[in-house]
Amino acid sequence: MSSTGFCSLSAELIEHIASFLEPRDLFSFRLVCRWFNSATFNYFGRTRFMTFKTNLSHESLRELQAIAENEQFRPHIRTLFIHGVDELGQGFSLTLDIFDWSMELLIRAPRLQKPALNTDHVTPGDELLVRLSSMQPLPKLRELRFCKVHSTEGTILRLLLQLRESLRAVSLGFCNIESGGTWRAVLHALRHECPSVEGIDLFRLVESPRKDRYVAFPALLESAIVPGLGGQKFILTTRHSRGQLRVWGVDYSGPRMDTALELLERSSVNF
Repeated sequence: MSSTGFCSLSAELIEHIASFLEPRDLFSFRLVCRWFNSATFNYFGRTRFMTFKTNLSHESLRELQAIAENEQFRPHIRTLFIHGVDELGQGFSLTLDIFDWSMELLIRAPRLQKPALNTDHVTPGDELLVRLSSMQPLPKLRELRFCKVHSTEGTILRLLLQLRESLRAVSLGFCNIESGGTWRAVLHALRHECPSVEGIDLFRLVESPRKDRYVAFPALLESAIVPGLGGQKFILTTRHSRGQLRVWGVDYSGPRMDTALELLERSSVNF
């Protein structure tokens, strides 16, 4: 078939052909003619921009800003990863201006569902959550994935209340609640305010009233079964610490999430 014949194919067939191509070949395929470029635009947007990762470098932020300002590309964003970079250092503090582009993307990406934040304990982590929790309107996020984030109980609770109708899953790893807050209060809010949550994954949570106190779930060592589900269990991550076997992480998804959250709330202790 000649190139002219290929360019007469339907958009659906061209997109189907494009779905078999590797990313590098897809770029070349879209350069064949204007029709190929147009017909594969939605597929290209779904595969190239569904997940965006930024390490807050200048180059990454320029790309983030360009996507946020592009009316054709930004609707395809579903997952946003924001992670720290090693050269920032543990005590590095950034001005809020550097997050404006990230906030712009959150506001303008109506289909964004799964933001993931890894600040590696740098100062702006809570400032970003404060911005997110006060955003009006906030996208209908279905999943929150936070790693190495320091924040306050109040900020996290405000964010959960904003997402109570859309939130389906929560993943928290190496996260720290400061200023006297507790993760038990967060679990309580998830249980009572977020009825649509279907999955939760917790690992190495910390509370810092004056010094770090880790959160564990010792009662789950005796029985990790979620009551009323015929034997369905939590997935546990255990480790020996200070001479005892402790439950550092729990993972559960399925029915009766209210019962699972109640059990986690009642069994959480500090050490």
